[in-house]
Amino acid sequence: MKKYRSLVLAATMTVLLGAAAWLTGSGCATSYKTEKAADITVSAAMTAWGNYVAQYHPPVSQELQVKAAFEKYQAAEILAVDATHSLFDLTSTNSATAGSTNAVSSATAQAKVTQAVAAEAQALADLIALIQGFGIKITTGTAATPFAPVPTPSPN
Repeated sequence: MKKYRSLVLAATMTVLLGAAAWLTGSGCATSYKTEKAADITVSAAMTAWGNYVAQYHPPVSQELQVKAAFEKYQAAEILAVDATHSLFDLTSTNSATAGSTNAVSSATAQAKVTQAVAAEAQALADLIALIQGFGIKITTGTAATPFAPVPTPSPN
């Protein structure tokens, strides 16, 4: 359970810190890196799930649950990217709307980004919890290790 909490916390913090950096002017590179970090976590989870399905052939009901959770995450990610893009358009000096930016529209856009990022983090947490609830170990950094079989002692 501790690993799950730390994985969710790491993913959430990555998303939130990236959004904060974006809002403070670090720009597109930071936003890209943040989304990429979340994608790596999702990639590890989905790779683990795919390997588990290939080896153990779980019930279709489980596959449909994971598919729905993944689609929910994708939709939340798109909303977060769109909200961040809208905020950037409002505050960018290169934007066509830069001259019409006011404090109210900027605050509204920031609130939408915060909401969207929180929804994305929750969808990611839900996806990871669902996959781990089926007994699958998700390892970050090594997508090739989808689940952890019990190690056998070496005969040395």
